[in-house]
Amino acid sequence: MNIIDLNPADGIGASAWMVEMADHRILLDAGINPKLEGLAAMPMYDRVKDLEVDAIALTHCHHDHVGSLPVAMRYFPTAHVLMTELSYFLVERILHNSVNVMKRQREELGIREYPLFSHRELDEIAHIFQGYRYNKEIEWASPALGHSQRHSPTLEFYDAGHTLGSAGIMLRSDHETLFYSGDVCFQDQTILRGARFGDVQADVLILETTRGERATPEGMTRQTELDRLKKDLQEVLKNNGSVLIPTFALGRTQEILAMLALMTREGSLRQQPIFIGGMGRVFTEIYDLQAHRTHRNHSNMQLHEALNLTVLDYKQMQNMKLRGGRLFVLTAGMMNENTAAHELALRMAGQEEHAIFFVGYADPSTPAGRLRAACDANGTGAPDQQQRQLLARGLAQLGDGTAGLACLQQQQPAPGTALAIGRALFLGGRERRSEGEQLLLELTRRFPMDAASEEAVSPPKRLSTSLTRPAKDRRLPSLSIIPGNSLPLAP
Repeated sequence: MNIIDLNPADGIGASAWMVEMADHRILLDAGINPKLEGLAAMPMYDRVKDLEVDAIALTHCHHDHVGSLPVAMRYFPTAHVLMTELSYFLVERILHNSVNVMKRQREELGIREYPLFSHRELDEIAHIFQGYRYNKEIEWASPALGHSQRHSPTLEFYDAGHTLGSAGIMLRSDHETLFYSGDVCFQDQTILRGARFGDVQADVLILETTRGERATPEGMTRQTELDRLKKDLQEVLKNNGSVLIPTFALGRTQEILAMLALMTREGSLRQQPIFIGGMGRVFTEIYDLQAHRTHRNHSNMQLHEALNLTVLDYKQMQNMKLRGGRLFVLTAGMMNENTAAHELALRMAGQEEHAIFFVGYADPSTPAGRLRAACDANGTGAPDQQQRQLLARGLAQLGDGTAGLACLQQQQPAPGTALAIGRALFLGGRERRSEGEQLLLELTRRFPMDAASEEAVSPPKRLSTSLTRPAKDRRLPSLSIIPGNSLPLAP
C-alpha cells in the first residue's frame, strides 16, 4: 500500500489522498482550501499527474472535500467518480454554485484564475458520477484501464453522521485494508444521527481530527447549548431585537432549522418568518425530500412545512428595514465579504438590541472570526473598558471603522485599536479618509515607540477585501454601540 497526502496545508485545507492498493489507484476526496484563492487553493495534483487513476471517491459535499473535483478529472480523465447516493443529489448543485461564486470573485476581487472550471465542463463530466447506498461493497478498478474486475479492490461507504450523505470509506484488497474518514460526528445531532462506523477495523486509519484534541468543557452538553440558544433567542426577540445566525448552507443550516422547528412546535418560539439564503433553502428541500433515505431523528419532520422560510438575497437584504424581531439564518458561515450575512452583520453590529449568534467554526482570518474574537470577550454583560477596546478593534477589522469609534464611547483607543480603526476609516472613502489620517497621526504622536505606530506609517502587508473595496461598493451606516450576544454551540 502506498499513500500520498496531496493537501498542501497542515490543517484544514484541500483534502485529497492518493492511495495505491493491489496495483490500483484511487483518489480519496478532491477538495479546495477555503482559506486560499486561485490555484494556490488546489491540492498538489502535479505530484501524481503521471499516474493512472482508477477512481475518485468522495466523503461528502463540503468544498474542502469536493471543490476541485472537475480539476481532478482533467488530471485523471479515465477515473470514475464514486459517492453515496445522498451526495449524488448534492454534488452538481454545490459545484455549479462554486462556478457562480468564482465568477463573482473574479469581477469583485480581480482573481484572474477564476473560475477554475466552468458550468459546461461540469455538465460534461456529471454523467460519470455514481451514487451508492451505505454498507454496499463496490469494486472500483476501472475497466477503461484494462483491469480485471475479478481482482479489483473494493470500497464501502459508512455513514459519518456529519451532514447529508457524508461517509467514511473502507478500502479492501486481498491482503490489506484502509479506512478513511472525512469530517465525522459520533454524537447524534438534532436532525442527523451519529456516525455508524460500527466495529470498523483496518490496517491503516486516516481520520479527520479537527478539534478532536479539545475536551468538551465541563457541564457543556447538546441540551445545555440548546437551552442557551432558546433562552438567548427569547431575550433578544423580547427586547425587539433581531438575530443573525451566520452558518453554512449544507448541514449546519438544517441543524439550526431543526432546532428552531422544535422550539416552534413546543411554543417557546413564536411562528414567524425565518430568512434564509437561496442555497440554504435548496439544501433544506433536499434534506426534506431524502428524509426516508437518511439516518435521522424526527424522520417525519419536514422543515419547509414546520417553518415559515423566506429566501433573502443580497440585494433584498440591502433594501430591507432592520426592524426588531426578525430572525436570519444566512450563509456564509464565516460572513465573507459580499454576502448577505456580511452586510447584515455590519448593519447590526453597532446596535445593542440586535445579536449575532455564532454556531460553528469561524477561521480567525475571516470577518466572522475577527468579530467573534471580539464578541467572546463581551459575553452577556456590559463590556468594561478593555472589552470595548477589543470590540472596537474587531468591528474595525470587519471593515467598519465608524462603528469601532462609536463602540469606544469617547475612550481613547489603545494603539492596536487606533491602528485598526484608522486604517478602516482611511480606506472607507473620501468622507472618512481625513478622520482616519488624523487618528493614525495621533497614534504616532501618543505612542511613538509602539509597534502599532511603526505599522501605521508603513503600507499594510495584507488588507481584508472588505477594507480595500471602494466606498461606492459599500453601504456602511453610522452605527452606535456593540453587538449583542455571541453564542458558540458545541461542534
